Amino acid sequence: MRAIAGLQLLAAAQAVAAQATTIKAANATATTFPEGFSINTTASNYLATQYLFNNTDRPYHKLDPPYISSSTGEVVDDGRTKIAVELIVNRIYGVEPKSSSFILDMTVTLAWIDPRLAISNPNLALEVDPGLVWTPFIYFSKLAIDTANVPNPIYEDVYIFSDGTGMVTWIRQLVLPFSSKYNLHGFPYDNQTLSVSLVLGKGDSGRLSLVLAGTDFTTDGFSSLWTLDGNQSTITDAGEALFSFSISRVPSSYITRYILPMALLCLVSCTTYFIESSAFPPRFTGMVALMLSVVTLNVVVSQELPKVRYLTTMDAFIMMTFMYVFVSLVASTVCYTLHSWKYTTASAALQAFLRVTVTLSVPFSFGLVFSMQKTWFSVTSAICVAGLLLMVLVGAAAAYSEASKLKRQQRQGHTGGKGF
Repeated sequence: MRAIAGLQLLAAAQAVAAQATTIKAANATATTFPEGFSINTTASNYLATQYLFNNTDRPYHKLDPPYISSSTGEVVDDGRTKIAVELIVNRIYGVEPKSSSFILDMTVTLAWIDPRLAISNPNLALEVDPGLVWTPFIYFSKLAIDTANVPNPIYEDVYIFSDGTGMVTWIRQLVLPFSSKYNLHGFPYDNQTLSVSLVLGKGDSGRLSLVLAGTDFTTDGFSSLWTLDGNQSTITDAGEALFSFSISRVPSSYITRYILPMALLCLVSCTTYFIESSAFPPRFTGMVALMLSVVTLNVVVSQELPKVRYLTTMDAFIMMTFMYVFVSLVASTVCYTLHSWKYTTASAALQAFLRVTVTLSVPFSFGLVFSMQKTWFSVTSAICVAGLLLMVLVGAAAAYSEASKLKRQQRQGHTGGKGF
């Protein structure tokens, strides 16, 4: 019996009953079934339902809310009827930043006190047809589909607990798509907050109020691309029940498919500094091929993201890869030009500087982009900046050493006018 799920709301529903104001005596008497009457079987459940809802001594009209007396039509509750809400998330999937939506498989349980349905038999619960009982008009906002196209619940059950208070529990399992705004600045290391709001209909909003009973997850409910960091539920000033879920993307697939290849492309572009300056055609051809590879990679990555007005961390990685390939292309041209003009010492010194500085700066550059995804300054970013400055100094030392070596050779007459 799905009443077991509703038992999780037992404490909350009893709290709702404690918070309710005094009910007039006309609706305070609980219905007692005949001695020996059981409501544990399907047949007896049907008979009990007929006995409860066809009681001529105390008529029940499902169109009237709990605070309306079925016999006199008067308002019998001086305060609001409290509706306890519990949301159990079975699964969250279809988290698509490109379409700004996600799909939530959830079990929504509502509990309230309806004194007209109070029964005092010592049984667990009476399962009734949802069409027989008054239920609050309540709906979800932020849906990604039109309200006219909302699918029917996977299942829907209503139980009346036999504790003498008239506690009614309404349980529904729903699968609904919701819209959400995604912040992709840190992609693929981004964190997102998904939220859904449960709203009371305008007709009863003045007499009904929502009370949170909690939020729970049956499983982590995610694919390997996301992890659940936490959840929060609150009642807003407008009286809505707001449920929020914090999730973070698992970046491992993006690291292996995109970021690691980009780092390798940067390192491959640095091999041009180990080739003689005079070998310009193969160096130029290789750099153009690398540039086209980066362009292709950028197109593939952009297909997975919506068009946004800001740069993401992945964009920063791609731009940095472009920069490394472009610098290699320009450096090859400059070194070849200096060599062809017989400035062999300058050509060799520049190539030595780039060989050390640019090659060793690749891990520090990627680390800097990674460390700046959440904040502009951190210990990691400071270490990366210090590493880059150190590489510049090491490269300058290498260039000075190479220039000094060539000058000594020129003085000794061993260079013969040749370049590096």
